[in-house]
Amino acid sequence: MRFGRGAWIALACLATAALPAAPAGAVTIVLGPTDLSASDPFAECDLSCSSFKTFVPTAVPGGLVKTPADGTIVSWRVKGAPPTRLRLRVVEDVGGGSFRGVNTSGLAKQSDGVGDTPAAIDIDAGQQIGIDVTSNFPTVDPSILLGDATAPGAAWSGFSTGLPEKAPASPTETGSGSLPLFNATVELFEPLIVHMTSTSGPASGGDVVVLTGRHLAVATAVKFGSVPAAQVIKADGNQVIAVAPPHEPGVVEVSVETAGGSSLDSTADRYEYLPVAPPDPGPDAAPQLWGLKLSPKTFAAAGKGPSARAAAATGALVAYRASEPARTKFTVQRRSGARYVRLRGSFRRPTAAGLNSFRFSGRLRQRALRPGAYRLVARAVDLGGKPSKPVRRSFRIVR
Repeated sequence: MRFGRGAWIALACLATAALPAAPAGAVTIVLGPTDLSASDPFAECDLSCSSFKTFVPTAVPGGLVKTPADGTIVSWRVKGAPPTRLRLRVVEDVGGGSFRGVNTSGLAKQSDGVGDTPAAIDIDAGQQIGIDVTSNFPTVDPSILLGDATAPGAAWSGFSTGLPEKAPASPTETGSGSLPLFNATVELFEPLIVHMTSTSGPASGGDVVVLTGRHLAVATAVKFGSVPAAQVIKADGNQVIAVAPPHEPGVVEVSVETAGGSSLDSTADRYEYLPVAPPDPGPDAAPQLWGLKLSPKTFAAAGKGPSARAAAATGALVAYRASEPARTKFTVQRRSGARYVRLRGSFRRPTAAGLNSFRFSGRLRQRALRPGAYRLVARAVDLGGKPSKPVRRSFRIVR
């Protein structure tokens, strides 16, 4: 039996190439070389073959044989003869120089290096592909079969069926391991979050959130909205533990990214950032206001009506928080160059402890504010007459 060593060495430089995304949005990659056009076959065997050999390229420079995320092998190719002697093998490294067989395909349909053999084989992140070869034992020389000496490989052979499934085993033969003349097309699964132990936390961040889902192994990033997690503590096949980063108050989508893409949108991945309450000032202190905001910040003033309404379709929603019951006075300042000038007029609102809201019409003293940049200023006075510090939020009026 003769093998072209030069062809094997050349293949060591081939890298994995990604194919266009599948219609469902899945990422599709090729494990192993994409070009199998070398003239020498992977293995030759006549009808007298009686033994089995499992070959695994355990260290391949410039090539990817381990899948970076969970997925399904949908097809594979091999260069060898005859096809009825070749199967694809999924292998898992269990450490200590041992491996175990995980899954195997049916026999190759063809072995010209061009035609695909369909498959439906699950492969998990970190697992790799190998090949089962029926050989005319012991005439296959592993040092030739496994290729270039700079890339160690492993093989299991003998009169038993190659690498046993389930049980870990060390290779019976070792040799070189340049990129082999076979590959597998894998559709990687997109990750999915199905549960979070915490769905809200302070805007200052620091909340520890355990994300449980599917295909979360080898997470490359966790994001809260567009902000990366402050820390990813642990990741495995079903869970990722992340620390929420600081973020403005509001609801964001939490996402986990893997080589298979970003996690699918679901109702389970919503996280609400809550305004951070100031420290309790004590019973004799002045009231406190915080968290003042307008939504939207840019709006058209209403054509008629008062400055504040309980509900309306125009203007902007004003929300703020208070430490205790009070009455809050709102004034408006118009921007003039680099400073703000207070406008005549104001309006007042009863305020409860906690969250308060109303709609601001963009009107003051029964007149619509002209287009321009403004600032809304709020100051609360409690039942004892003690005033709070003012809080401010800018907004813009348009026609």
